[in-house]
Amino acid sequence: MRLRTAVPFLLVCAVVGALLGSLPLPVPEQLVGSAPWVSDVPPVLLGLVVVTGLVLLAVAVALLRGPIRHRLDPVRLGLVALGSLLACGVAGWSTLYLATLGDGEAIIPIFDWTWPAFATAVGAGVVSWRWGVRAGLAAGLTAVAPVVALDALGWALVGGSALRSLAAVGLLDGFGIVLGSLLSLLGTRARPARTPLPSQQAPSPAPQ
Repeated sequence: MRLRTAVPFLLVCAVVGALLGSLPLPVPEQLVGSAPWVSDVPPVLLGLVVVTGLVLLAVAVALLRGPIRHRLDPVRLGLVALGSLLACGVAGWSTLYLATLGDGEAIIPIFDWTWPAFATAVGAGVVSWRWGVRAGLAAGLTAVAPVVALDALGWALVGGSALRSLAAVGLLDGFGIVLGSLLSLLGTRARPARTPLPSQQAPSPAPQ
């Protein structure tokens, strides 16, 4: 897990979500008197949301697993993947809800930063505990990337514009990513000495 891999992956996911959401897709209907719920979700839209989330989550897990010398153990990898999956579930529901609002005039995006913050905090917290701040931040950005894609998809469905979607994601999800990183990395200096990455360990001296 390296920042030079995590940052481009995050940006690519945001652009992919924005472009998919700008397509002329059918949208669900909003249940009268039940603001957060939707009905008659078109199979095309539901399939697009589910496939986008699962495919990008699978890529994120592959990146988090990494090459052999940087590989996460199964427990840590499972925790990060579970955190990302839970956040993707909430973001997927939000995508469908945003799609029902059309022009977005009724949107009050108070809590849109919460699931990006959660995914980032889980990824960064689990990995930084062992391998330090840089590896933790890279893991957090990788874990949140599928969530950002789904958010971008939803915001593009609201306005039909990829640029508007990227602006909303940059503001709201960006705040969540920063907050999640700070929460997970607070107290890092007070923790015990971290275990270095295998590639950072000094070679053993040759036997005499």
